Amino acid sequence: YHSFPTLKQYADKNQTPETPSVFHIYLLNRVLKDMLKIGIKKIRKQTLKKAQLLYDFFDKNPNFKPFITDPVFRSPTIIVPITNGKTKIVKKKLEKQGLIVGSGYGVYKESQIRIANFPTHTEKDFRKLITVFKQVK
Repeated sequence: YHSFPTLKQYADKNQTPETPSVFHIYLLNRVLKDMLKIGIKKIRKQTLKKAQLLYDFFDKNPNFKPFITDPVFRSPTIIVPITNGKTKIVKKKLEKQGLIVGSGYGVYKESQIRIANFPTHTEKDFRKLITVFKQVK
């Protein structure tokens, strides 16, 4: 449908070849088909398990604490630990391991990170993430 040079030409301008982006709609369809095969119950169970893994770690870690202290209000899909000013160090160490996380928002940019917990992220990814956090003192 599109050649790679054409796709690159539009990508260089941060644009899509057409609106709506048929390619992205196609990819979304493929992802949704995969998710339907897995099933929503299993996806939710995996998401909650991974979130609990991180929250358990941060609750017990002296260097990092969950920003939301009351477990009732914690998000299972975006985990936000306080980094005590170590955001850049943590992000750099994670990037070296192929793990990308977001900084906090606004005034929290240097004191928090945001960790996405989506179906594409595995429990193995989260265990790797915890291993990196353990290296930061």
